Amino acid sequence: MKNMWDEVRTGFQDAAQGVARFIDNDAWEWWTPAVGDWNLLDLTNHMMRALSAPARHASEAPPTGATISSAAGYYAIYLAERAEDPELDLRVTRRAADHELVASTVVAAFDRAVAAAIAAVDAMEGERLATTPFGAMRMRDYLPTRTLELVVHGLDFAHAVDYRWDVPETALAQATALVADLARIIGKGEMLLMAATGRSWANAVFPVLV
Repeated sequence: MKNMWDEVRTGFQDAAQGVARFIDNDAWEWWTPAVGDWNLLDLTNHMMRALSAPARHASEAPPTGATISSAAGYYAIYLAERAEDPELDLRVTRRAADHELVASTVVAAFDRAVAAAIAAVDAMEGERLATTPFGAMRMRDYLPTRTLELVVHGLDFAHAVDYRWDVPETALAQATALVADLARIIGKGEMLLMAATGRSWANAVFPVLV
């Protein structure tokens, strides 16, 4: 039976490999608009930033103690800071668009990022502490935030190219559970429930990702 860390790693690895498989398609026109001001290259660069996190944390000295106890807590802090700083999303958008990816090499670059991320995660213990933009966390709590990024933005990519991506089950379960937990702790649980059950008056719950 898998332990919690094994499940977390599986969700992340499945999401990363799943995105890698479907973006490897010669039919995609990489300048196609994707999300907001991002085209497919920008969106892919943003996903690669999520992939680079495990290797970066593995190379850094761990902090002395965790200050954030859950993946939902991480996003709750992010949402609170975004409310205080209207420029936060703009900085995220600009970082994603600041890249040197080109259509001829983007798939190979993404594959390398996936391989490096999976190797880093495989070599880590779930209790290892990592310094994140919003505080120190255990990797078993932090990694699901990267899985959510890959699942949501993978679906953004698929939607932009009119492709049906069947998100791997473990990754999808972890992403939806994280969003539900976040909704609950920020007082939006009822609205999420009503939106999920088709109530038209509850179709806008809260934006989590750019």
